Amino acid sequence: MQKLKVLFTLIILSSFIFSDNKSIVTQSANVVINVFEGVSSVRHLTPYMADIARNGHLLPEDTKIKLKSLGFDFSGETVLSPRPTYLELNYDSENFRIHYTLTGNNAVDPTISYGNTAPDYIETIAEVFEQVYYHDINERGYTPPPSDGIEGGSNDIYDIYVISTNAYGWTDYGTKIGDNPNSSENENNVYLSFITLRNNYDGFPNTELENIQVTAAHEFFHAIQLGYDGDEARWLMEATAVWMEEEHYDDVNDCYQYMVKWFEKPHISLSFSNYWQEYGSYIFFKYIDEHLGGSEIIKNTWEQSRIFDSSIDKYRIQYSIQAVDLALKSVNHSFKKALNNMAIANCILSSDNSAGQYSYEEAIGYHNYRKESYNDTLSIQLGIYDSIDFINGVRDTIQSYNLQKYGSQYVKINTNDPVKISINKPDLTLHTIAKSFTGNYEVQSGNVLNIDPGSNTEWIYAVVVADDEGSDYSYNLSFTDGTQTNYTDFTIVSQFPNPFNSSITIKLKVITPQNIDINVYDMLGRKINTIYSGYLSDGSYEYLWNGVNANNEKVSSGVYYITAVSDSRQEWKKITLIK
Repeated sequence: MQKLKVLFTLIILSSFIFSDNKSIVTQSANVVINVFEGVSSVRHLTPYMADIARNGHLLPEDTKIKLKSLGFDFSGETVLSPRPTYLELNYDSENFRIHYTLTGNNAVDPTISYGNTAPDYIETIAEVFEQVYYHDINERGYTPPPSDGIEGGSNDIYDIYVISTNAYGWTDYGTKIGDNPNSSENENNVYLSFITLRNNYDGFPNTELENIQVTAAHEFFHAIQLGYDGDEARWLMEATAVWMEEEHYDDVNDCYQYMVKWFEKPHISLSFSNYWQEYGSYIFFKYIDEHLGGSEIIKNTWEQSRIFDSSIDKYRIQYSIQAVDLALKSVNHSFKKALNNMAIANCILSSDNSAGQYSYEEAIGYHNYRKESYNDTLSIQLGIYDSIDFINGVRDTIQSYNLQKYGSQYVKINTNDPVKISINKPDLTLHTIAKSFTGNYEVQSGNVLNIDPGSNTEWIYAVVVADDEGSDYSYNLSFTDGTQTNYTDFTIVSQFPNPFNSSITIKLKVITPQNIDINVYDMLGRKINTIYSGYLSDGSYEYLWNGVNANNEKVSSGVYYITAVSDSRQEWKKITLIK
């Protein structure tokens, strides 16, 4: 029995990834024109402004004329955004100058509390941006964006313009200066910039303060990005900017809305330049933050971006992936590992301890997200490509032709019988995830996998991840009779005592002789120590970990994970060290 799915609309979306820069910038220009003229609205305009700044000279002549009438400047290599020089008032904080007016359509609420020198709305913007600046620059150590004083802005502090607009806000591109004078490193593609914000958030979801907060966190990180590599891929710029919203204001959760469509269509590329996709891809960096090195990896990614000249990367994808990969390799991980682990975590979508390295701290919030805004009810649900009801003696096949590079697809497997699953494309990565009724998860990886559901299996999924550098991601999944087993080819039988004070004993049972690595990881996914690595014949084994790292230094109290990994399977157990 063959199951064939060809979703033509998504094939069209796929072709958009490889469309030429002229068509991309034309679409972006139309979005910007509609927002500027009040015809439509968007949350963040930055990616569209970036397309115009970089490739505006490719636009049709009539579109250029329209943008010029709106204040865009085509006289230089970079198409410059219009600076609202008509705002006659300004307010200075330590690191920002905020330009505003109290008259006309762009007027802000003039309310001034006792003792203040500017409208409350303007002072709130200043306070929030100073909080953001202190976190990003002083605490995290990012390089400040360069001053745009040579283009009419302030000489020593960053400029923010407050106007009436149909967007939450955006970061405007100025002249490309190449190197950031605030950095001791060498950069190739640094741009001057300034930020434009709304003069009120009436009618928007969340409170006014929350809207200012997430917009400030998002847009100021764009300003920082332009001080590293303003020609970087849109997906990397937007995904990390949304992640920064969570870094600053974790309780606001404005970013949940971006994941609704992202989770519905997981087969679309992580790096696809589409509004909801590039924003929703923040979940990739959320996973990295929680399990593969923390927020320092995101900072290191932008430091690595300096190495590459993204302006010569036609689709601005290749170098962004390399920058992430280099950052992850600094802590013995990789882009490929992060992509596959995230794909598994997105299927499990749990904050339970049993999910181990595939958990999300806010998974309960993701599941229960309901946002009433603009007459829409949004709910985060994982899109399933197909499902199969398997019965012994019946061979079944599922075919896919619409998986994109750096995307993943999920197949639900309903069976009471053992089933063997195989994929015909060895350059794609296949995983199976089985959840027991007792809340434990078993993850297997390989080209041919066997699952025996037994009587304790709640659900089973197969996951296919396009994590290689190929061009054809079509594949067949075959389902045939599997092998009945009383247990898996190896298992961690116990870890005792747990919690422990000085040492813990890990008991491992091996059914099928094979190479197995037994490691200890911390909560950020960093490998602390290797307990065993090598070949094990069938039998039972005991290993002792005495709470030290690879340098034989005592580690601090906290939660760790014991992992046992073979070529085809991995198992993890949470342990707690208490001193």
